[in-house]
Amino acid sequence: TSSTEACSAGFYCPGGDITSSLSCSAGYSCPEGSVNQTACDPGTYQMSTGQASCNTCPAGFYCELSTVIPVSCPEGHYCPAGTELSTEFPCPEGTYNPLQQQTSVDKCLGCASGHYCAGPANAFVNASNYCSEGYYCLLNATVATPDVCVDVGYIGTVNTSVCANATVAESPYGRCPPGHYCPQGTGSPLACPLGTESTADGLTNETDCQSCRA
Repeated sequence: TSSTEACSAGFYCPGGDITSSLSCSAGYSCPEGSVNQTACDPGTYQMSTGQASCNTCPAGFYCELSTVIPVSCPEGHYCPAGTELSTEFPCPEGTYNPLQQQTSVDKCLGCASGHYCAGPANAFVNASNYCSEGYYCLLNATVATPDVCVDVGYIGTVNTSVCANATVAESPYGRCPPGHYCPQGTGSPLACPLGTESTADGLTNETDCQSCRA
């Protein structure tokens, strides 16, 4: 090897040595002329030895510094190509994701009926996050006691008349409306039985409905 030649790509030659005898390790890159091997940047990886460059981390995975094998994106998150950390892209508040290796925010699901999803990065919905009695949570609720008049997720114009006459059609969650009752974990308000009525909101049980007046 001529003394004017650079260390070959895929190898590194410390101390000015030009003999390409030290193969670049997996998780590292060695472009031509490397004195030392360079760790793959976060968001990239390299599974093979003797490589001149690192590869972009694939969608559905994340790659920290010096990654050899990309790691599956965890539940409650999504990982587009080039993701650096497991927690870099959490599913937004009001959504959840029970699966690994999800690639985009549209893979996050609206919080399931009868439940609420507080904060980002929700992985599951279960009995620990039921909507409170007296309220309904049809979709995307972020608190156990959602109120259409104060919740930033309210659909529609917030004003006194709308708040006083809020219905399921106006919001996917809120306080149980008059003429209905909402036990814990209610997705859609349950209508008072035939022959009963209620002018109050926030009812929690069928027995709260009163017999219709003659």
